[in-house]
Amino acid sequence: MAGGLYKLCVEELGVNAAQVGVVQSLREVPGLLGFVLGFLVLLLTEMRVMGLSVLLTGLGVVVTGWSGSLGLFIVGTMITSVGFHFFYPSNASVVLMAVGKAEAPKVLGRLNSVAGLRRGGRHAGRLGPG
Repeated sequence: MAGGLYKLCVEELGVNAAQVGVVQSLREVPGLLGFVLGFLVLLLTEMRVMGLSVLLTGLGVVVTGWSGSLGLFIVGTMITSVGFHFFYPSNASVVLMAVGKAEAPKVLGRLNSVAGLRRGGRHAGRLGPG
C-alpha cells in the first residue's frame, strides 16, 4: 500500500495491520475479474470503456478520500481498483486508435519508456553499479 494511503488508514481511520491486509487483498479482486472487460468491450467502444474507467478511478479516489470508516474506505478502494483494472488493458488500444500506423510503434515505445522511468525512479537508490 502506498505511503499516503497507509498513513490515511492508520492515522485517520485507526486501522490495524490485519485490516490493512484485508484492504490490500480485496483491492486485487477486480484484477482477477479482468474477463468482465472483454464482455464490456462487446457492448461499448474502447474510448467509452476508457472514459468509464477514468470516471470510476476518480470516483474511487473521491470516496476513499471522504471515507470516515473502514467500510467506506474499502468501497472507495474497490471502485478505484475496478477503474484501474479497466484502464490499464485499454490503454494501448486507445493509443493505437489515436495515432496512425506509422507512428504507433514510436508512441508506444515512448510511453513505455516514461512508465519505465517512473518505476525505475522509485528504485534508483537500490540499484547498484553495472
